[in-house]
Amino acid sequence: MDEFEIDTAQDVAQPAQATRRRSRLEWIALILSWTLAKATWRKKGLRGAERTAVIVTLNRWNLGTSVVLTGVVIAWSRNDLSAMQWNAQNDGSIFLGLTFVLASYCMSRVIEVFFAFCRDAFAKLADEESESDLDGRRRIGLALTSYVELILNFGLLLALVPCTGWQTGTASPALVTDVLFYSASTITTSGGGGFVPGGTTVQGLTLLEIACGLILLVVCFAVYAGNPRGRPTNVP
Repeated sequence: MDEFEIDTAQDVAQPAQATRRRSRLEWIALILSWTLAKATWRKKGLRGAERTAVIVTLNRWNLGTSVVLTGVVIAWSRNDLSAMQWNAQNDGSIFLGLTFVLASYCMSRVIEVFFAFCRDAFAKLADEESESDLDGRRRIGLALTSYVELILNFGLLLALVPCTGWQTGTASPALVTDVLFYSASTITTSGGGGFVPGGTTVQGLTLLEIACGLILLVVCFAVYAGNPRGRPTNVP
């Protein structure tokens, strides 16, 4: 997650095998998420206030991008979900290209946020040295921004899934705002807004969004709120 610092400092007391394992996981995340690779490059060599400024700027930029994309999708489709799906009317190369770009960006951001939140939470629990001067309060603010962004990104991904991805015999989303509502209900683990996933794609996205919501609400907020001034987490 570009708005959350991905600490690179390693504990010298850690076994070499543990260090290599973490490095492999980070490389996998970088390969799967081009936005994470871009953010990592932007923050390379920066520390303290300079790194914090980049993190905050990227956080706001990414939220703004998701808001704009959501607005464009709703306006272009006239809030009709079928207009976002591949069919006889939407089978041109331009439509498929734009769909791929939209899906690539949203999924890349989802992977980036999920990886970086997990990494940052474990880094704080292990009391690793921070490369920025973000304290707990500012991290919570950035987390809330990412929370909203995840709702929009998952909603856009779900809007691209064919109607066959929803369980037959039950209510299926017909509007773009329907899948946005489903996304908001899912990430808060309060239910699916009356819609039931039936296909593998929707089920996979639903499970991933629930995992992101749990990481944000249970793990990160607990760690950050318990350490609001950036104190070492192992200090009472």
